[in-house]
Amino acid sequence: MKNIIKYLIIAAILLYSTTLVGNTISDTSLFIINGVINNVTKTLKANSKCKLYIFEENKLVDSIVVRAQRPFEIKIKENLWYTLKLTNENTIPIMISFDARTNNNKIKDNTFFFEVEFLSKEKVAEINYDMIELPVGHAYFNQKTGAIELRKNYSKFYYSNIYKVNEKQNFSKQEDLAIKSN
Repeated sequence: MKNIIKYLIIAAILLYSTTLVGNTISDTSLFIINGVINNVTKTLKANSKCKLYIFEENKLVDSIVVRAQRPFEIKIKENLWYTLKLTNENTIPIMISFDARTNNNKIKDNTFFFEVEFLSKEKVAEINYDMIELPVGHAYFNQKTGAIELRKNYSKFYYSNIYKVNEKQNFSKQEDLAIKSN
């Protein structure tokens, strides 16, 4: 019985210390970013390991391993600018920009969900390499809605310029490739 009580006390301390050190959902100064990597092909198999680098104001603050077709979650602080960089050995790295500057406006919804697809090295022979260093998507805090939202026109612009399109190519599905959010 004493051992059970000791284990319960240790578990409670660990749980309490984790919530103090880690970001908690109840902290309204944090945004919860949920994402998933969707395109699974011969080059990016289901459950493939991908590396997610988290930059805060252009400084690397964390990196984690995520898996293709598996949801992942990170937490970011308000009033900072973040860049997420996703990499996989068989794909071209992609970045997503998050402008979490609220300017002290009320946060009504602190969650954001996105789906993203990698650009395959095999499929992108005609790539515009000037665009590679730019984020595929840009999310920002909308002061009117009080939530992080995706700048959809930015993603459409990115994907319409990532390929060196000639007149004979039909890229009508570019919008389907763009980063999607809820």
